[in-house]
Amino acid sequence: MNARQIPIPAGSVPSLHRALDRTDDTGADGGLSHVVLTQGTVFDATRRPISLRLRALDVLPGVTASALVQDLRPFTTGLGQLTVLLALPDAALDERMLDLPPPANLVLEVGLDAVARPGAGSLLAKLLAKRWRLAFTMAPGTKVPSSLYEIFDHVLVQAGDVQRLDEADARRRPRFIAHGAPTLIQAQAAFVGGAVGYLGWPMDDPVLREPRKLQSTQSVLMDVMRLIRADAPPAEVEQALKRDPTLLFKLLKLVNTPAFGLPMEITSFQHAVLLLGYRKLMRWLVLLMSSANRDPNVAPLVHYSITRAFLLDALSPTVDRDLQDDMFLLGAFSLLDRIGGIPFETLFQWVSLSTHLSDALLKRSGPLAPLLALCEAAEADAEATGTQLRRLLLSPSQFNAHLLDALTRANTLSADG
Repeated sequence: MNARQIPIPAGSVPSLHRALDRTDDTGADGGLSHVVLTQGTVFDATRRPISLRLRALDVLPGVTASALVQDLRPFTTGLGQLTVLLALPDAALDERMLDLPPPANLVLEVGLDAVARPGAGSLLAKLLAKRWRLAFTMAPGTKVPSSLYEIFDHVLVQAGDVQRLDEADARRRPRFIAHGAPTLIQAQAAFVGGAVGYLGWPMDDPVLREPRKLQSTQSVLMDVMRLIRADAPPAEVEQALKRDPTLLFKLLKLVNTPAFGLPMEITSFQHAVLLLGYRKLMRWLVLLMSSANRDPNVAPLVHYSITRAFLLDALSPTVDRDLQDDMFLLGAFSLLDRIGGIPFETLFQWVSLSTHLSDALLKRSGPLAPLLALCEAAEADAEATGTQLRRLLLSPSQFNAHLLDALTRANTLSADG
């Protein structure tokens, strides 16, 4: 393919403000030490995760796409076939990209401000010739020009802007990824309209907060968690668990998942209690509680709660020792009111949790609340993520490493599920 100037549609994409002071890190490579990452998952129409999206906000000067891609290569390689969309800072594209082999599962995402820069069209055309895959982010309310269809593998659009394609356009394979719908109905409408994926999920749809009857497996798990919090004998806990014949098998399968990195295989409930103790076992029971709901519309919430749990677990060394065991549970519980249709007030009457946990989830107060806010910000808002990192005195490099580790472990758990 010959280099050609990319046609630029009319309109504009707002530039991002800097989220952190530029003195947070002193790295000089222009890669992960220069950015704050946020993350999102793209789900298909069956609510199965099909892609991850990383958005890089530059917090130090000199960020380059080539350095970011090189720093992220071990992460993208470790995800196997799962596609990663990398949303780049506006000025990050650089000629050194042409010397790098494109990772098979990486898609570079750019917005209008990036492609409108002098020389950007020629560089994008050269990247296409080198078999780099590209995605484009449309401004809200903007129709996607058909001239972009042959250039970009994916086009990210507001859910209400998804447009049906005529037969000729469909053959040119644009793949719309919708985002920004406030309700489940609107997210589903985007799929009906032609979107192949949805980025994030409408977690705040009031429908998800409507009380629902506990499913039988969830009732059993609630009883088991009550017994564990009451420090009941292991034999009594195991008997409660056996009320659902599949639960013990599911628990052992989950505990032995490579995502948790245990040094040996756990072969029985008694073995699990002996090796891990009740406090560690609670984390697996909460994950089972979430995944027991078979409503496809809550499956994305389960995925996000697992990612939060792993991220907070990775951040646990940053809090006092007496809070560390609560970190994983904070993430795992954080969406359980919507996953299970159980208000937190009711949930905490059934299962006694620490004051720190209940304060963070119910009141958004206490020492764990800022860490929960960090997890939530990292799913949507790069600027808010930077603000929380400053408050917690965490460096971008430190946070990025923890986030990538959490995403890897969550993907491993999903793949084994």
